[in-house]
Amino acid sequence: MNIINFRLLDALHKELNIPAEKARKIVEAIEDVVTEKITGKASDYKSLFGEDILRLEMRLKDDINQSKLDMYKTLFLTGLVQLIAILGGLLVIVKFMTGK
Repeated sequence: MNIINFRLLDALHKELNIPAEKARKIVEAIEDVVTEKITGKASDYKSLFGEDILRLEMRLKDDINQSKLDMYKTLFLTGLVQLIAILGGLLVIVKFMTGK
């Protein structure tokens, strides 16, 4: 029992003149009902949010995979452009040297 339960027990026993044993049973019954309500609502929210979180997680994985593919394409095209620039530079140097 926590302090709130003791306060309730004390109030029932002293203020309402309920015997101590009966007051203890009432406090335990109230605590059980409150605990059941809280636990029930928490499990409802867990299942509700669990599905949403699972959907978001799957969507996030798809977005990450798409981003990886986009990065691979970008890196490949950047490398290809650099290769063309290097080959073009070499071609200009060779043509300049043989053109004189």
